[in-house]
Amino acid sequence: MPILEAGWVDSQTQRGSPHALIENGPTADVMVGWLVENEEDNAPDAIPAKALIDTGASQSCIDEDLAVQLQLPVVDIISISGVGGAQDHNVYAAEVNITALSFKQFGRFAGVHLSAGGQSHQVLLGRTFLQPMIMVYDGRRGHVTISI
Repeated sequence: MPILEAGWVDSQTQRGSPHALIENGPTADVMVGWLVENEEDNAPDAIPAKALIDTGASQSCIDEDLAVQLQLPVVDIISISGVGGAQDHNVYAAEVNITALSFKQFGRFAGVHLSAGGQSHQVLLGRTFLQPMIMVYDGRRGHVTISI
């Protein structure tokens, strides 16, 4: 069973960093893209991105600017409520691949303004994405592990 280390390691001590985990949140390296159906499609290939493991989000989201860059298709518009109140957002069809887990999911990802808001992550992996996974959050040691 593959295991993803999604916590943060202090580069000097090579130990988990509880402070970095608080500052950055559990993070996974992912590939984001769209399944290209024919060779004439001009959409870019999948690209690497940082994903925040966000157990507070019911749905998974992708940065709006990244979705536009990847030319992902808009499949819906939904209202999402957050600290700034409810706003309408595009919903994109996309594929997110956590290569360390050999796990990919094709589905709906709400387009949100992560980079425009100063966020370092380009993807939020919410509870819909995490449903088939086991996650252990060890805040004392700054470790987060995820497995399928």
